[in-house]
Formats: sequence, C-alpha cells, structure tokens
Amino acid sequence: MRRPATAALFLALALIYVFPALGPGRILAPMDIPRDRLAWKGDPATRVRVSNSLLSDVPLQLVPWDLESRRLLSEGEMPWCNRFAGSGEALFANPLAALLSPMTWPRLLLGLEGWEWTVLLKIVLAGLGMVWLARVAGASPLAATLSGVVFALSGYSIVWALYPHTNVVALLPPLAAAALGVAREPSGRRIAILAAIAALATAGGHPEGLFVGVVAIAIWLFFADAPRKLPAAGAALAGFLIVGIQLVPFFVLLARSWVIEARSEQLGLAFRKFSILSLVLPGYLGSPLRGELDLTALFAGTENFHQRNGAFIGALALLAIVLAAVRRSPAGEGDEGRPGRPFRAALIVAAAALVLSLSVPGLAHLLRRIPLIGWTAPEYWAIGFVLFASLAAGPALVRTFGGPVRRRLGIALIVIGGTAAAAGALPALAPGLLQSVAREGIARLQVRGHLAQAPEVYQQRLAGYLEAARGTALRRVTLPALCWTAFGAALLMAPGRRRTAIAAGAVVAELVAFGWGYNPAIRTDEVAGEPAMLAAVRAADPEGRWAIASSNEVFPPNLATIWRVRDVHAYDILVSREEVERLLPAGYDPMRWGLPLVPSPEERRALAALGVRFHLTPRGVIEIADAALIPPPPNVAPDGLAAGALVSLLGAALLALVIATSRSRRAGSGPE
Repeated sequence: MRRPATAALFLALALIYVFPALGPGRILAPMDIPRDRLAWKGDPATRVRVSNSLLSDVPLQLVPWDLESRRLLSEGEMPWCNRFAGSGEALFANPLAALLSPMTWPRLLLGLEGWEWTVLLKIVLAGLGMVWLARVAGASPLAATLSGVVFALSGYSIVWALYPHTNVVALLPPLAAAALGVAREPSGRRIAILAAIAALATAGGHPEGLFVGVVAIAIWLFFADAPRKLPAAGAALAGFLIVGIQLVPFFVLLARSWVIEARSEQLGLAFRKFSILSLVLPGYLGSPLRGELDLTALFAGTENFHQRNGAFIGALALLAIVLAAVRRSPAGEGDEGRPGRPFRAALIVAAAALVLSLSVPGLAHLLRRIPLIGWTAPEYWAIGFVLFASLAAGPALVRTFGGPVRRRLGIALIVIGGTAAAAGALPALAPGLLQSVAREGIARLQVRGHLAQAPEVYQQRLAGYLEAARGTALRRVTLPALCWTAFGAALLMAPGRRRTAIAAGAVVAELVAFGWGYNPAIRTDEVAGEPAMLAAVRAADPEGRWAIASSNEVFPPNLATIWRVRDVHAYDILVSREEVERLLPAGYDPMRWGLPLVPSPEERRALAALGVRFHLTPRGVIEIADAALIPPPPNVAPDGLAAGALVSLLGAALLALVIATSRSRRAGSGPE
C-alpha cells in the first residue's frame, strides 16, 4: 500500500471514532459527567445517566486546565498555574496538562470543540507510526499496515484516547522506528529525527507511560538487529533533555508532592486475573457507557474498564501471534527471513510486559523493591505489550492468511463464535432469566456494601438495567463472536485475496466493535452548566474575594475554575505535602482529594482560616462567618525553571555532539 493510501486508511479509521462529534452541536469531551453530582441533581437517589462515567478526569481535570491556560494565553500571560484551584495548582510544570504537546494545542485553540481533533491526530499518528516501525523492522507493506491498524485501534489507544497517556503512546512506534534506524546506520538527519520524536513524546505528559515505553524499546533494541545502540541512546537522551525546561520544574513539584508518601498505598499488588480474559473478550463485564451495564462491582478485586482492557489488541490478532510463535521463525515473512530477529525480539518483550502488567504474585513484590520500576503502576506495563504485540501481529496475520487451510482451527472458531454469539443473544431471547440474574446481582451488591441508595431504588431502575443488559450482551459478546466466526470461515478457504479480505475485515471489525463510541460524542445542550448554588455564591461575592469548599460528591474541585471561582483545594495527584497539611484540619481526605459533605464546627473554623466563606453541601450553601480574606495566588513561574532551561540547552548541545560524532565516524570510515 502506498503512503497516501495508507494515510487515507488511518484517517478513515480515525473518523469512525470522531465523526459523530464533527457535526454541529456536538463535542467529544464528556462534559455531561458533572450532572450526576449533587450540585446539579440535588437528590442522591436520583441517577443521571452520563455518556461514560469512567471518563471523569476529563471534565474534572483536563478541561479546567485547558480553559485556564486558554484564558491566560489570551491575556498575554504564560499559563504557569491555575489561580482558581488550591493555593495555585501547577499548569506548566504539571506534565498531565501537556502544554508543550502538539496533541493539546487543538484544545487550546478551539476549546471543547478541539477534543475530536486531538483524538483524530492521535489515532492517525499511532497507526502511521506503527507502519513505519514495522517497515523498518522488515515487514511487508500489508503486514505493516495490519500492525498499524491493530495498534491504532487497540484497547490502550482507545480507552485512553482523551488522556495524556496516549500523547506518549502514539509516539512510541515512531520513537522505536527512529531508534532502530539510528542503531543500524547513524546519520545527522536520523539522529535529529529521533531526538525530535523523543522530545515530543516527553512533552506528551505521561511520565510513567514514557518510562515503560522507553524501557521496553531499549530491551527490544538489545535483542533486535541494532548494532550501534550508543548513538541511538545519545540522540534519545538529548531529546528527553531538550524538554528539561518543563521536566526540572516537574521534578521539583514531584519532590514536594504528597504522592511521594501516598504512592505505596495507591499502587495495588493484587493479581489482575480479570485482565486475562479481557485479552480475548474485553467487554465480558460490560462497560460504563450510558446505554450499557458495568458489572465491575459484582466481583471483588475487579479493575475498571481502562485497566482491565488496556492490553486488548483483538482476540484474532492475539491468536495469529500465538500460531506464529509456536511455529519456526515465529513472525518472520519473506524468503530471506529478514524480519525474523526484530519480530522475535518483539514477541519476547511483549510477553514479558504482559506478565508484568498482570501483577503476578511474588514477581510484583520483587519488582516493587527496584527503584523507578517499583514506583510504576503494574497496569502501565500493558503499554509495552500493546506496542510490541501489535508489531508482531501484522506479520503473524499475513502468515496466517497465506498459510494452508486450517480445517480444525476454522471449525473450532466457527463453533466457539457461534456458541458465544447465541449466548450474547440469550438475554434478549430469555428476559425472565435475565430478570432473576439481575435481582441476584442487586442483592449481591447490597451485601458487599456497593449500593449507595436503598435496594428499592435499584429495583425501580430494574427495567432500565434489563434493557442495558440486552444491549451490552449483544455488543460485547455477540458482535466479537461473529467476527471470530468470520475469521474461522476464512481459515477454511484456500489462500487468496478473498480469504485475506474476509480475515482482515474480521480483525478490523473486532477492534472497532470494542472501541467505537467509548469516547462518546455528546450534544452541547448536555454540557453541565453552572449549578444554582454556585451562581448564588457568585451573586453574593461578585468580586471573588473568598474561596469556596465542597465535597467531591457535591461539587468536585477544579470545576470551579470553569466559572472563575476559587476552590480551596484541587483535584491533582501532585498536590504538595504542605497543602495536605494545611487542609487536614478542615477534614480533608488526601486519598480521595476530598472534603467532608457537611463540615463540623471545628472544620468550619479551619476552612474560615483558609479563606473559605461558602461551603457547598447537599442541602445548599453554608455561609461561614469571619472567613479570612486571603488574596488569590499569583500566576508566577514555577521553581526550577532556570535550571530546566539550562538542561534544555545541555540537551541541544548533546544532540549537536552526537550528530558531529556520527558524521566524523562516517567520514573516517570512507566510502563503502
């Protein structure tokens, strides 16, 4: 496939996911989520079904950061900090705000209408980057394109599409491709490209994802056909250092943050057994989408949809990899077997990363003792699996398509797929059975303490649950099972274009069925407007002299930023130890970044000393007398900025040195 056609393919695939948001009156940002909080709905027994309840960090963190950054830039100021959250929540130094990443710029330019362009850019870059990596590794054009499709539409790429995680992940394939190119034949141009990609990945805003990806790529280069690793390492390091102007202030912020103490409590060591089945059937516990059921709470120790399904690359792609791995020359193709070594290395790294992501007992405890690695959440190692499993998937699929008729495997897939498809349709065919299962599930949730309301409330919602269950089963079980059936039928055919088209279509359809609509487009009239109690606060304090406070259940912190009202605390993992200690007398829970629903008299006095005059509660606004008049925090540059600028200059100098050394060695070697 030629380059323009390949680019058009990935643009078309990306449009599948963002096209619903491109029409008038639609956005891809889930700004309806706050409507299920008490400041909007009032009655705790009322449930407001939102577009995707698991995407709450977007409206509660990312949108306020974007909005305040846009305001400051429009006023001619640098967005150093958020003046309306806590004592001045970091923006520039906070990597999650990702102000230096081109992935963020569409949102800074267009506001809420920029989210669809951010997602479109990520999917296209992820696909084209993986095609480049696969081609550099030696795959055929068809195999490389399939690898790109698997990676761009993988679980990680889609469930984290609105988050800074995928700013980094989308650039890992081109980072690996550029590194392999430099390691094989260093040149000034290749070194500069590698450094630029490393800098962009660093600016993406997810240090843990970058760390995992770089470690996986480094190990892969060690096993792959990459003889000159030192220039590649030097160029990548130069790219990382070039972003030092942001990294150094971030590390200063990190060293002062409460997360240093909290990280050990936040990272779980439980075996992620539910993620294993998700490699094959990612929706078997439903999803948090508005029209579906999320059955996560029914089982103890279940990860949420993001964590559970991040390693999904498609059951059919995984099957092809397993088939190729058990044969000689696992993922090689071509007469000379040229791709063999890079693809064998990819299988090794992918398997190791998958094991690490599952938090296997014993191994997880051992890894916790290793510096840096022990600080990494286990589920992020799925990045290494998705990256290199996708790389191996394209050649493995091509080998499967072009191989002999696989009668037993084809029949097995047809039987399994047909049985699963029928099981997925069963709730629609046997509503009585579904109703009894639903009642049993409600009782189980009650026993486990997962029900916030009385059981009668959930019984009243039973009809809605049953309708959602039917739709969930059809989409999450029947649709992928039909794809397995089609793939099995293709394996019964003789090799040829028809077989390839049917099998490849089944692979793509399985991935699209998983991720389409997970980042839903909502109508602009669904966006949560200013709640009445906040409007009352603004009317009572039009100059914004005092701060507000509230629990997360009523009015989450950072949301006040949207309406330019100061909240006494912030929803931010990088909140400082000093800030936590300042808020503790007010009943602050640092593990939940939250204040109490209704403050006690002692907590009110502590809030008053912090400059809080208004506390938003389920019963309305409490006005606190004698609140201190504390001025808003200034928008000042973060600590470490000058040192960071120096590190950026050192990165540029290192890049120049690596380029000069490479040219000197090439000149000394003479013509080949």
